[in-house]
Amino acid sequence: KRNSPLNQKYSSSHITSQKLNSLWSRFFDLMESEKQIWLFAPNVKQLCKTLKTNPKYLSQAINQATGLRIIRIFIVIRTTSNK
Repeated sequence: KRNSPLNQKYSSSHITSQKLNSLWSRFFDLMESEKQIWLFAPNVKQLCKTLKTNPKYLSQAINQATGLRIIRIFIVIRTTSNK
């Protein structure tokens, strides 16, 4: 797995795996507790401010955890929660 496309994509990233896992956890917890967030297009800038991170790291955490981009995860969750 070390040479997977995701690992290669983020090979120059300066965030540690531990911080990525923590960021993913905080993002997931926020999404679970603030259900209305899913109703609107994501405001990435505000989301990063709330999570005290930058868009690159948030994008990396989401992408490595789910394989999805920030916008796509909102679309997926919104459409599956409406069923």
